[in-house]
Amino acid sequence: MATTDRESEFGSSPRAAGSARRSVWQIVQLLRVRLRFVFVLLFVAVVVGQWEVLSNYWSRFVGALRGGATAPGAVSPNTEYFCPMCPGVLSSWPDKCPICYMPLVRRKTGDATLLPEGVVARMQLSPQRIQLAGIRTAPVTYRELAREITLVGRAQCDPRRVRRILAPNAGIVREIHTGTNWENVREGEPLVSLVELPTTKTNERVASQRPPTQLAAPQAGRVMSLHVQVDQPVVAGAVIAEVADLAELFVDTSISPTDLPLLSIGQPAEISNEDATTHAPWSGKLVAIRPFVETGRGGALARFVVDNSQQDLFPGTPVTVRCKISLAEIEPYRSQPRNPPPLRSTDPRFVYLCPDHLHETHLKPGRCPHEKNELESVALADHQRVDWWCPMHAAVTASAPGQEYQA
Repeated sequence: MATTDRESEFGSSPRAAGSARRSVWQIVQLLRVRLRFVFVLLFVAVVVGQWEVLSNYWSRFVGALRGGATAPGAVSPNTEYFCPMCPGVLSSWPDKCPICYMPLVRRKTGDATLLPEGVVARMQLSPQRIQLAGIRTAPVTYRELAREITLVGRAQCDPRRVRRILAPNAGIVREIHTGTNWENVREGEPLVSLVELPTTKTNERVASQRPPTQLAAPQAGRVMSLHVQVDQPVVAGAVIAEVADLAELFVDTSISPTDLPLLSIGQPAEISNEDATTHAPWSGKLVAIRPFVETGRGGALARFVVDNSQQDLFPGTPVTVRCKISLAEIEPYRSQPRNPPPLRSTDPRFVYLCPDHLHETHLKPGRCPHEKNELESVALADHQRVDWWCPMHAAVTASAPGQEYQA
C-alpha cells in the first residue's frame, strides 16, 4: 500500500505540469484573439509616424542594391529643392514649403535663374491649369484713377416726344398697315385706313364713293401703342395710335447723400442693360437734380438723358447708370496744384541715396554714414524739388539749409 501511494504521488506531477501549460496556451490564444486589432492599429501608427525614417532606410537599401547609385529622390551635393512661390525657401531634402505648403521643386545646386528687377518669382503653368484656375491676363497699362457710382432705374419716354393720331370723324377701321407695337415707322407712312361712317341715306351713298381715309404717322419713330382693331367703329376724336420719337430717353434714379456732392449737372454717364450683353453702352448725361426736401431723408432724384439715336432702347427697360468721377475732381485733390512749382537756378536736379537707408539723402556723392555703402545717383522728376524742413515743426520749410525757425 505504501508503494502504491508513493507511485500515485509521483505520477500526479507530470499531469499537473501539462495542465498548467495548456492553461497558459489558452490564455495566449485568448489574448491573441482579443488584442489582434490593437496590435494592427499600433503597427499602422508606428509606420505612419516613422514613415520618413522608414522611407530613408528603404532608399538607402535600394541604393546599396543598385551598386551605390543615388535614388531619384535622395539628397546629393549637386541637388537642392526650392519653392516656386516663395523664392527664399531652399532645402537640401525633398519637403514641403513651410509658408505655402507646396511641394519643393528639385534643381541643380546654383542653377537658380536670375529674374528681372522687380520680379519676385516665376512659374510656368500649363494651359490646362490656366483654364482650371480661371486665370486671365491683361497688359499692364496706365489707367485713370476714378470713382465709379452705380445707379439703377428704368428707361422712360419723354412725353414731349409722343404724338397722337386722332380719328378725324366717326368711322370704321378697314385696314391696319402697321404690325405690332414698337414697330419703326417713317414720317407720313400710312398706319390705319378709316372708312367714314354715314349719318343719313344721302351721306351713305356719298360715303360709299369716297376712298378710305389714310391716317399717317405724324413723325418718324416707333408705334408706342395701337388702340384699334380691324372692323372696329370709332368716334370722332378717338385716339387711334401713338408714335414716339425714341431718339432721346430719360432715366430717373435716386442718389445717396454720400454720392450727391460728387455729381454735377452735365456729368457724363454710361447706360447699359444686363440682357443686351453684345450691345455697346448708351451714352448719357445728368440734366437735373431734385433733392428730397419733403421727405427729409437726404439724397436726391437725378434725371439722366440717354442718347438713343438708333432707337434700340425701349421705355420700361431696366438699366444701369455708371458715372465715373476722376479723383482729380474730388477734394482734397481738386484743390491741390496741378502744375509743377517754378524751377529755380539753384535747385538741384540729382540727389544721392543709400539703397539700404532711404532716409539718407545727400546732394553730393559719397558713402552712407551707417554701413559705408556707395550712394546712388537718382534724378528728380519735373515736379520734385529739394527743400529743408524742421523736424519739430513739419510745416516749416526753407529753400536752403541752416536757416533757423522764427516762432
